[in-house]
Amino acid sequence: MQELENIIKSYEQANNSHDWTNVEPFIHKDAIFWFTDGSYKGIHEIEQAVVNTFEK
Repeated sequence: MQELENIIKSYEQANNSHDWTNVEPFIHKDAIFWFTDGSYKGIHEIEQAVVNTFEK
């Protein structure tokens, strides 16, 4: 359980950095993300959505 908590904390820190290069290692290349403005499939679409969110 502690290992999972450490991974989640690391992911949270990566997201809070607002730097895609820190977040990317946590995202599977075929992942699907759902945001309020739509869904994004694959690492490249997810990168664009996350970077756009960071910029806001």
